[in-house]
Amino acid sequence: HDLWNTHIVVPSYWICPKTKDEEIVITAEDVWGNFKFLSFGLSVEYDDCPSEASSGGTPPPPPPPPPTEAPITLPPHVPAPSPLASEGYVLAFQDIHKQSEFVLDNGKIMYTFGPSVQLTNEDGTGPCIVTALESCYQFHRGLGLSAPQGSTIYSNYEGKVVAILDTPGEEGLVLEHTFPEEVIFHIDKPGTTTWYTLYFHAAAWTVQENDIVPKGAPLAITNGNHLHYEVRIGTPCDLEDFVKQPDVSCNKEGYDPHIHPIMSFPDAAIGEHQIALTATQNSDSLTKDGIVTVTTPADNPNMNKYTIGVINVQTGATRKTFKIDLNRRTGFDATSIAKLDTQDKTQPYLDPEPFDSENDTHWTIQIVVPASWICPKASEEELVITAEDVWGRFKFVAFGLGSEYEC
Repeated sequence: HDLWNTHIVVPSYWICPKTKDEEIVITAEDVWGNFKFLSFGLSVEYDDCPSEASSGGTPPPPPPPPPTEAPITLPPHVPAPSPLASEGYVLAFQDIHKQSEFVLDNGKIMYTFGPSVQLTNEDGTGPCIVTALESCYQFHRGLGLSAPQGSTIYSNYEGKVVAILDTPGEEGLVLEHTFPEEVIFHIDKPGTTTWYTLYFHAAAWTVQENDIVPKGAPLAITNGNHLHYEVRIGTPCDLEDFVKQPDVSCNKEGYDPHIHPIMSFPDAAIGEHQIALTATQNSDSLTKDGIVTVTTPADNPNMNKYTIGVINVQTGATRKTFKIDLNRRTGFDATSIAKLDTQDKTQPYLDPEPFDSENDTHWTIQIVVPASWICPKASEEELVITAEDVWGRFKFVAFGLGSEYEC
């Protein structure tokens, strides 16, 4: 063996009773103070608190908590995610998705939201228009849900049919929905009370424009092998439309409105999110790029934010930082589809792996931090990366720059 292995065991009877808004944060630190983090929600790892009936006996009584015990806190040089209080749209969708309906019967997620490497179908169709059996990188601004042709499409939420689209290849419907109160999506933009769901690859619609439909109402049927489903905030028009024709575009806000559609779905099966560190050799230099791999369950690819920081562990000072926010397109140029679909490899970027909805059990994406972005480095610095899902649940990984980066 070339590695020692040990387990940190946290008994469920020590945890229980638990609440859904709690997380365990575990820090592992060596004798020199080098450390790594792991955090996870208790609703995932602790499904049921033990009882006398389920455990075959009386569980050991939990020790009384020390009266002066301080709560677990993250070290001061580790950046914590933004509080959800500043994410007005997230709070709104926390309520919406508890009251919504799924848009298909038994539809599997084929294409996820955000950076994707999509394999096309044999006929060349799919979210990327490329030669059959090839793959391509793109920022996919919706979810592709598998469905046999002729499957019924249902409304996700109560709303008004504001458009029926019959352009060949883009057949679909647009529904307008209302927030209970004004929501701020971008802090420097006006608030909005409307959001939209869009259903593409549809036919034989059973509704008309201006109809008010309840959630779960039949809207149309699929005209191909999947439904392309989108959620947009404030406007149904994308940023490229605003850039090309600002005077006549229905996008008056000046931002790309698409958010992760999974936020509008009923409670999905919550699977464990994994985060691990590897390093890879640059193909075009003698340096190494740092790579953090994040995996999410096939039915819940809900990662949204990544924060990358170069931090001096002795002083707590941050030398460099970079933020990626898929919903707000932070770290991307959304002024055109061509720019949005191009990776900028001079800065930290996301590098997804292809996904096969019939065989793969997890989505995998890599956070690549180029050595050229890091260097020059100092021995007392660490790279700290936070990966956060659409609901604000997060995990950390931190590592010294001495071994992973050779400038």
